[in-house]
Amino acid sequence: MTMSFKCLLKQLTNCIILILLIVPVNSYCQGRKDTTFLHRAIENGEYHAIFLDRENSSYHNELSEGFVIDTFIYNDILQNLKDSGKRMSYFPIGLDRDWYSLHQYKQKYYAYLPSEPYVNLYIRITDSTIIMNDFNDGLIPAFIQNIEWVNAKTLKIYSAGLYKEHSVIIFHFLTTAKNLAVVEFPNADEKFRFNLLATKKKLKDYPIIVNHSPNGRAHEWEFERIDFEALLK
Repeated sequence: MTMSFKCLLKQLTNCIILILLIVPVNSYCQGRKDTTFLHRAIENGEYHAIFLDRENSSYHNELSEGFVIDTFIYNDILQNLKDSGKRMSYFPIGLDRDWYSLHQYKQKYYAYLPSEPYVNLYIRITDSTIIMNDFNDGLIPAFIQNIEWVNAKTLKIYSAGLYKEHSVIIFHFLTTAKNLAVVEFPNADEKFRFNLLATKKKLKDYPIIVNHSPNGRAHEWEFERIDFEALLK
């Protein structure tokens, strides 16, 4: 009888905790009544939720602000590249500078605000460098050595940096506005070779999946594999 009472008390306590934790996350969901939750649970005593939200939300801004360049590391890497004799090349093309990952869920594309920001691929183009995020090392710059328009829809960038897989980057543009692209890394492992990216402005045209884990990292949402072969036809 005592054990049954303890089990009941534990369940009641968990229910109270869950209610108290859901209230702030509902406020976090911007008070929308149509929020669709993909996951809700108490994990290690903490509330964790993954949910869908609309296009052009505040979460898109939070996503784009999540990539911060460590200027000390950035300048140190650039100086080492200069000392090694790597050539800089001016990048005169009027493309958008910032590109962000898109993901697929139930055959539709979504932006994703993850628990760990570097789960997403982020690319930034400056006049002389191309900056990409590495899960372990953060944002890593590489000098642009050459650019080549293969055709009206394909741009190839040659770079000199720390990682061989970033030495060639190909943008396969999917729109005439050049704001959506399959980005290819020919020298990377097959798993990481192709990525779907959108510009900062274009990203807001897509709904967003939010991984709400305010007290630390949590497991990331598992997306479907994008059919890149179909996109590149």
